[in-house]
Amino acid sequence: MVRFYKSHTVFHTSQMDGVPDLPPLAVDEAPWARIEAVDTMLERSGAVIRYGGPAAFYAPASDHIQLPMRGAFHDAYGLASTAAHELLHWSGARHRLARDLSGTFGSASYAFEEMIAELGSCQIGMTLGLPCDIDNHASYVGHWLQRLKADKTAIFKAAAAAQRAVDYCLAFHPDFAAQDLATEDAGSAEPIAA
Repeated sequence: MVRFYKSHTVFHTSQMDGVPDLPPLAVDEAPWARIEAVDTMLERSGAVIRYGGPAAFYAPASDHIQLPMRGAFHDAYGLASTAAHELLHWSGARHRLARDLSGTFGSASYAFEEMIAELGSCQIGMTLGLPCDIDNHASYVGHWLQRLKADKTAIFKAAAAAQRAVDYCLAFHPDFAAQDLATEDAGSAEPIAA
């Protein structure tokens, strides 16, 4: 059985007469919500990172991340986003989250892994408050999703795997890990009987 989400039309309060606008949500500026958080995650992950060459990739055989030199990126955000994408691939190694990294370019398993890394990269960027080009992420994911069009559940499976990879990678940042544990503890408290 394949489950699909049902769409609903919703309206913003500014589009309705007689409904007051909601006050803006307060932004919680967490200490880990900055670009340096990606560097911290990379350092604390223990991933072997090599700089040089024209391409960014994760090499499963040697278990290392290859990134172009920092100057090859338009800005620090481009480097951070690319590094996060490759760290998410790195998380899929057999001795980490054990995803299938055996696919060759253009294969279904390669497309699925690319969707995981790109969805995860977008999630990390949004979590850390980094500028995010949603259209670029969507286009990239859409390209790989076309390779998997026979599997109607592929995007849902990829999103679930991406969330596991994001959680795994963000746990390398001590501030995020501490906040995550605090949230987990608060959510597990038993309700107080009245």
